[in-house]
Amino acid sequence: MDLSDLKSSISSMSDEDLMTLFKDIRANRRMKKKPSTAKVNGNIRVKKEQTIGMEALLKALPQDQLETLIKQMEGMK
Repeated sequence: MDLSDLKSSISSMSDEDLMTLFKDIRANRRMKKKPSTAKVNGNIRVKKEQTIGMEALLKALPQDQLETLIKQMEGMK
């Protein structure tokens, strides 16, 4: 990197140079970022949602909670 590579101070730039600089800055902000070229590991695990059936839930309930549930459901009739 040389000193000639550095941009001159904006206080010493002409109006035309300033407008060009502003346009370049705005254009760079609007550009989409390039996606990374790094390779992504294909072994990423995705958790699958497990569906739990009603039968499995009812079988897992203790007897006293199951009886309470039955009484509550009978009261809904």
